Amino acid sequence: MPDKLAKLSEREVSAITAGIKRSFPNGLKCPACQHSDFDLEPFVFTPVGDGLESLVLSGQLPTLPMIYLTCNVCTYVMQFGASRFGVDFPTEETVESPAKKIGGENGQ
Repeated sequence: MPDKLAKLSEREVSAITAGIKRSFPNGLKCPACQHSDFDLEPFVFTPVGDGLESLVLSGQLPTLPMIYLTCNVCTYVMQFGASRFGVDFPTEETVESPAKKIGGENGQ
């Protein structure tokens, strides 16, 4: 699971890289320039549509966390569903609260 800033761990980057290689056994080519030199962006992104401010603020918006590959030749960006590669997005329950980081519920 990415950290609270949605940064992928080295283990997750390795798992995603292996998953992409399994999914594209003949290699992955950029649809714009046909090269196959990509970097995996080290974060999980969650796109949000326009006009949904009330849903975002209330926390009721369903999300689809994404990972991105960027072509090193033409900078074309491809996106893939993160969950397909075993990456879970941090939730309120899985992110440490500031109280726990500082010293627990009693401030110890």
